[in-house]
Amino acid sequence: MSLAAFDRYEATYDGVTHTVFRAGSGPAVIVMHEIPNLHPGVIAFAQRVVAAGFTVYMPSLFGEPGATLTAATSARSMLRACISKEFATCATRKTSPVTSWLRALAHHVHAACVAPTSARSACA
Repeated sequence: MSLAAFDRYEATYDGVTHTVFRAGSGPAVIVMHEIPNLHPGVIAFAQRVVAAGFTVYMPSLFGEPGATLTAATSARSMLRACISKEFATCATRKTSPVTSWLRALAHHVHAACVAPTSARSACA
């Protein structure tokens, strides 16, 4: 699946920047990927959500966006996640920087959406 149908932009919150892919119209949905990356299966899911009438925001948190799943891409992403300070905070029970970044994205997405006048809202 291709990311060509999505607008791509860089979102920076608290000094941390991630690429975000956006498409669609209607109520907003944030689609997050797991390890290893924003792979074609996640992109296909997001396209189905867009087709159902939603605006999708899809942050790329690690790995190469759109890369197919392979043992090598999985290993690279797993290694990065395992040594990442974002995930090291789990052991100390502190809030992870990636959690703060995702919360800021959610605030942005919420602010970008017009208050619903019916059962659906529209996103700018």
